[in-house]
Amino acid sequence: MRNLLLALAIAACGGHAGHVAGPTSGAPAAAFAATRWVPASPTYLVAAKTVRDGQRALHDVLDDLGLVGDFEVSDASHELGQLLGVDPLSSEAMANIGVDLAGGMAMFSEDFTPTFVVHLASPEAFQAFLDQQRTKGLATISRMVDGVELFTAKLGGDVAIAWAVDKDWLWVHFGAKGMTPEWFEHSHQAPGSVTAAWSAAWDWAQQHAGKAAVVGFARMHDFVGATMKRVSNGHTCLQQLEAIDKVGFAFDVDGTKVGAHLTFDLGASAANLASHVLAPPPGWQAVAQTAPLQLQWNLDLDAVTTWLSPCAHAITADPDPFAEIKQYGVRTARAIVLSVDPGDKSGAGAVALDLSNGTFLESYVDKVSHFSSDKTFGPYRGHHVSIPFVAKLDYVFDEHVAIAAMGDGVMDRVTAGAPGAAPPVFSLSVMPDGMPKDTWVWLLDQAGVSNPKRLVDRFSAWREAHLTAALEGTSLVVEVAGNHK
Repeated sequence: MRNLLLALAIAACGGHAGHVAGPTSGAPAAAFAATRWVPASPTYLVAAKTVRDGQRALHDVLDDLGLVGDFEVSDASHELGQLLGVDPLSSEAMANIGVDLAGGMAMFSEDFTPTFVVHLASPEAFQAFLDQQRTKGLATISRMVDGVELFTAKLGGDVAIAWAVDKDWLWVHFGAKGMTPEWFEHSHQAPGSVTAAWSAAWDWAQQHAGKAAVVGFARMHDFVGATMKRVSNGHTCLQQLEAIDKVGFAFDVDGTKVGAHLTFDLGASAANLASHVLAPPPGWQAVAQTAPLQLQWNLDLDAVTTWLSPCAHAITADPDPFAEIKQYGVRTARAIVLSVDPGDKSGAGAVALDLSNGTFLESYVDKVSHFSSDKTFGPYRGHHVSIPFVAKLDYVFDEHVAIAAMGDGVMDRVTAGAPGAAPPVFSLSVMPDGMPKDTWVWLLDQAGVSNPKRLVDRFSAWREAHLTAALEGTSLVVEVAGNHK
């Protein structure tokens, strides 16, 4: 029965811009009809123009997560169907319980427990769904709130679900057992006008979202404050997040591409973050642009571990929880793969590290130094190594930096030229057609990836895929972008 109750939450993924039963004044998000029910002071809000947009966004998020978690969207769809009693990715299943697939949805909260509001294309179908669940043992309690019957049922443990239908609008809320009805009152009585207190945050989110069909924001100060009321420890960790004023969400999907953005408004803290982003070698970005695989982490790990220290100490008694990371003396890490030949285990590519110290790497350098000859690469003094019947490579090593490259002219290319624009904080790019499938399988197998063939078969459907985190003014923008073939 718990699974069937959770289906109510999934039913809240639909909406409609017409046949409005409620406030008629223009909402700050006029194209997102369900936002008319957002209360005056939400901690977060995510809205979609149509349920189909929401489904596509959820599908693509699961597809991206599946590449990392080694599962298919169909697996997730089946499991969600089993868990929730209805498949949230199935348009037919949603329509069968009365959801209007052509409309929008809104999810919001005044703390962190979510409320969903949607429009019903067929309130009668939704009522029939509930009646069917009651014949199977669904037990509810109800009361009148603001002239509407509000139902509550237990989900298990201390979690409960509540819902209400007013004409052709549906509210669903998850909260603690014994929760009070203020969440519904504040939403049902929402002003729904351009004077809403959250309109400035919404406008900011939309400016960064462009024409995205799924848009949202979180007001971090309010969200952190609400969360801190519910946790017994970790307050110092949560306070670190207060440097972020607000977060914007955007998902732009059209079936052939995926584009997701998270925009963190850092305000004055952006300058501090920028001061800890270390530039790669001057020619690095130009070479990385066309590489089949490239990875960059340019944010100083020493600064990262210092920032994360309050969180680490909240979950472990270890006096130095980052000791294992520090032993390597690495501040940043970057890698480019240009080509790989599994037959003779050769290839072309480069690795570049900024160092706090070179102690860990020094023993490895000593092993090849007697095969080396001095050579200059751009602004760096380095060495060329030729080990008979083994490998040829170029490297630069001192107490501040380590760079190694294989392939004719690769070291010259990554170290050449003048420094470019500000580098990203993080970047990962994959161009599947840049190398043969069996080469990808071999490479991922060497990296210890489980079931590499399955992973390669999946990402081979993409022309390109990118994950980037970069500073833009006072914002940190995290973007996932890709194009299907």
